[in-house]
Amino acid sequence: MKSFYDYKQILSALKYKEGLPKGNLENISLLSEPPHYTAGPNLYIKYFINQYGKPYDKSCDNYEKKPFAADVVEGKNDPIYRAHSYHTKVPYKAIMKYILHYTEPGDIVLDCFCGTGMTGVGAQMCGCPENDFARQIEDEMGAVKWGERRAILNDLSPAATFIAYNYNIPLNVPSFQKQAREILEEVKSECSWMYYTRHLVNGCLQKDDPGEPLMGWINYTIWSDVFLCCHCGKEIIFWKEAVDATTGKVKADFLCPSCEKPVSKSKMKRAKQIPAVINYSIKGKRYEKKPDSHDLDIIRRIEEMEIPYLVPQCKMPEGHNTAQPRKSHGLNHAHDFYTKRALYVLAAFADRARKKSRRLLWFVTAVTEGSSRLNRERPSGLPSKLNGTLYISSMVREINVLDFLGRKVKRYKTCSGQGQVIIQTDSATDLSTIADNSCDYIFTDPPFGGNIMYSELNFLWEAWLGVYTNNHSEAIINKKQNKELKQYQGLMESSFKEMYRVLKPGRWLTLVFSNSKNQVWNAIQEALLKVGFIIADVSILNKKQGSFIQVTTNAAMKEDLAVSAYKPKMPASKIKLKPGTEEGVWDFVSRYLEGLAAEEASGKAVIKERQKYTIFDRMVAFHLQNNFTVPMGAIEFFNELDRRFINKEGLYYLPSQATP
Repeated sequence: MKSFYDYKQILSALKYKEGLPKGNLENISLLSEPPHYTAGPNLYIKYFINQYGKPYDKSCDNYEKKPFAADVVEGKNDPIYRAHSYHTKVPYKAIMKYILHYTEPGDIVLDCFCGTGMTGVGAQMCGCPENDFARQIEDEMGAVKWGERRAILNDLSPAATFIAYNYNIPLNVPSFQKQAREILEEVKSECSWMYYTRHLVNGCLQKDDPGEPLMGWINYTIWSDVFLCCHCGKEIIFWKEAVDATTGKVKADFLCPSCEKPVSKSKMKRAKQIPAVINYSIKGKRYEKKPDSHDLDIIRRIEEMEIPYLVPQCKMPEGHNTAQPRKSHGLNHAHDFYTKRALYVLAAFADRARKKSRRLLWFVTAVTEGSSRLNRERPSGLPSKLNGTLYISSMVREINVLDFLGRKVKRYKTCSGQGQVIIQTDSATDLSTIADNSCDYIFTDPPFGGNIMYSELNFLWEAWLGVYTNNHSEAIINKKQNKELKQYQGLMESSFKEMYRVLKPGRWLTLVFSNSKNQVWNAIQEALLKVGFIIADVSILNKKQGSFIQVTTNAAMKEDLAVSAYKPKMPASKIKLKPGTEEGVWDFVSRYLEGLAAEEASGKAVIKERQKYTIFDRMVAFHLQNNFTVPMGAIEFFNELDRRFINKEGLYYLPSQATP
């Protein structure tokens, strides 16, 4: 096998592979750290499986697990969880409970839509849990087998896998932070003059003892849109006229200060954006001021400078999320999302990071969004990006990027496991680097319909990395990509087919997704069943409350859902039943009920999968996917179901499952 230090040569042989990121092979190769992480397909995965995996042998396989049906209560305040933002993320402590239930120490866990790699963190932390959390787990779940699991992480986005790489692959953290601090000090020496402002009190310049102007350190600058009055054409500073200084609320309608006629933002033309307020500190005390001539001169000086470093010039993709910033503020390229000052600092840090270790670019991606114009100023709340969008507000908070980088360096947090994780950037529709029947469990949180346009939102991170998502096989509903529900379902079906192939028989898939429309949820169910998975349990994942609640109504489809499905040990083609016969129907129903969760495990009153309509749907889907004739209608099926199985308040059980 070729050395993985010549990964560029390997990439050249894979240039036509589905899911290979966009960008030149040099950048993909330089971003990678083979064999642990590759910004493209990772051929070393087969060696990883050979070294750590346990070959499947049906003659001696005694794996038996019921669906995990216990409540899970986990928040989002863990330092690892919060180290780097992402559009969707499941807390790794919640994932740990699933991994502990379904797997043994040393088993291989797969996440083929891994995002920031929380599944890998969860798999490793099973070997080194915090003491309090370990006691909590044992109180909730009883005896569990502690021990590190191995993980294979896959995602289509190079931004996602790069973040996952930093979370999961071990390094010397103090040394890494030292390198980052050294870079930051160099950047501060070059750029700190950009963040000084003169201290004014009631408009009067304050001076120090030697008589020099007293200077403050800028914490942030609020930039405000300036509109042209639709009546008189004079300029209106939005921050000054629309924000109620007492309540902090933004007025929908307000008066033009020139003609005193009522106006609203939607009816006026935007002219420009200007600095409106500077918040700064002197000896730990904060002050605010309107930018003075000195501040405006500094901003003008910065604007006239040439940045002597590589600046991301990539054009913003055409898409669902990109119309608003283009239309409202004329943003067309990655660099347009930053003030010149923020862009200079980020470019200076990124340039030095690339020369020392590209892994240090993690700090740039960690501050990419918060340092950009996406950071909305909210007078009545904390500044924030509007999640799931590239929305540019009429009021932007430009934070001090030097300080922001410093906080990220100080709080850098990565997994404390042994790093038995391997990561690749590839399409879930083609997991050809992973062998058949090689994975012991799958936990994954895929894109769901048209909720989040990952490739569009990730382009800012990827612009700094120089490697971009190949969205041809991105499983979303997006008109700009000519993907409707049918195309989305087809891509998810291809992904499930690959999951089914690599998962060992009898093992489990936990599928988490968000905010479903009924037709999208139906498409997911159909795709799962078509490739051969058996759905055993459906739950609601409430991330805000951190608990799983059993699905009981159609209204629940508006919430986050978690599906437990398994790969049958005996494929339909090998089950000894007579196609299209009643005998075959009841053989399937018995096998289906045998795999379902018991309500007693979760304390819930209703499990949708045991209701007669659901059982009938599953039976019909099973026959259709295997080209069997469905031998009976619903009425006959329901009558016979009551005769053959135990009916407890509308839920059906095998005689062996029925409790007194």
